[in-house]
Amino acid sequence: MPIKWNQAEANKVIPPTPIQENKTSSNDLDKPFSMVIEDVFSIDGGGTVVTGTIATGIINLNDSVEIVDTENGNVLQATVTGIELFRKLLDSAETGDNCGLLLRGITPYQVKRGMAVAQPKTISKQMEENKSDEPSLNDGILFFMYYTIPDEFKIDKSSIEADASVIKTLNLDNQSFVKLVNLIKNYFCIDINNDEASSYLTDTFNDMYWFIVEKIEQKRRHYPSVAALVRNIAVWKLGVEEEEVVSQAHWIDDLGCDSLDAVKLTMCFEAMFNIQIPDEVAEHLETVGDVVNYIEQNAR
Repeated sequence: MPIKWNQAEANKVIPPTPIQENKTSSNDLDKPFSMVIEDVFSIDGGGTVVTGTIATGIINLNDSVEIVDTENGNVLQATVTGIELFRKLLDSAETGDNCGLLLRGITPYQVKRGMAVAQPKTISKQMEENKSDEPSLNDGILFFMYYTIPDEFKIDKSSIEADASVIKTLNLDNQSFVKLVNLIKNYFCIDINNDEASSYLTDTFNDMYWFIVEKIEQKRRHYPSVAALVRNIAVWKLGVEEEEVVSQAHWIDDLGCDSLDAVKLTMCFEAMFNIQIPDEVAEHLETVGDVVNYIEQNAR
């Protein structure tokens, strides 16, 4: 049985609002319903009431809504079982109305000021789309920076911070700087000229990270397919001829790949395609074609 909104109780918590003139436009009315919660009340025997000004659209009695915490993306589902406006119970409210909504299926402790009430699959969908548009950090590059570099230059990995100076942290002179550049080139199978090295590898580790990201993207754009790029990396890492790196070629039997080579290849593939290749998966990738197929299915 639906919870009945007690008018007397509602009047205590939702003050009357002056009539607003010229508050709506046809464009706003046509948009999906949305409202930012300004306050939350619990009515004895009546459930949870949220108040606010409707930003867009129209809300009707018994409409389903989502309540979205825009800080963490959490989404709750509820049903509007009461609409109060100017101390009157109505069947609907629209853009610009300062109203109270009685929500079924929600406790006062689940909602707070600043959350959004909206038509289902609108705000939450937009947040998911925005999240998916955000570039994910490349774990392969981060592994190189936090483990390979400290190991090669005999420093503690805690010294690697985004804003830390590469030159000062690694105590680089001309010779050790050349070592760093060659380490990056050979680890990721990328070309770096002297101007690029002096411009992007002498400032902060953050600059280094995004420089490597861009060089990897350039290389991926240069090769027409995953297979072509895998072939190039195999040639670079193993010193074999390009025509030897065919789909059916066995990494060990045909290309002479040893256990250390396998580790280096795996780390390069992970960084180049921004993927993870677990050990239990890697041991079953016996041919070039196996690697290409796995990357095509998992690359970001």
